Amino acid sequence: MKDKFRDYRIAWQEIALHFEVYILPIKISVKLCENKQIKLIIPDVTVYFIVEPDKVKVSKLLLYLNSDLARSLLKLRAWNARGGYFRHQSTSVGALPLPEQILQCNLWGWIKERVEGIENEELNKVLREIIEKYQEKLVDELVKTLELSKDEYDSIVEWGKWLNEL
Repeated sequence: MKDKFRDYRIAWQEIALHFEVYILPIKISVKLCENKQIKLIIPDVTVYFIVEPDKVKVSKLLLYLNSDLARSLLKLRAWNARGGYFRHQSTSVGALPLPEQILQCNLWGWIKERVEGIENEELNKVLREIIEKYQEKLVDELVKTLELSKDEYDSIVEWGKWLNEL
């Protein structure tokens, strides 16, 4: 089925300055000696994956996990590594609070119409554009959904940025 994400994963590197997730294919088509072959992608560093077959849920999860709020909260659990890097292990990411509204697709309802017709290969690019263009709207809806004040949100994000400067 075209809209199923059977061959895609939400992925992130274990060690990084800032937690960042992407949507990666698990297979790629490679042309070798005039023959087209399907090859599995095998990361050469520790990479973690989340499997979710629904493109809209994948999109909303990516937007949430790449938010300043989620990144800052993750630093409460992530192990600190040298030079301001953090170890974003599955146990740390799994401990992140995940708003039920994301799973029920109530949060960021307008995202659905923006991603439904997008080809799977273009989704990372489209979601990056959404983050750049609608950052304030995304934050406002997240703050409202989590019943945070804007000051609470700003304090959490500021604290998270401060941790990377140590």
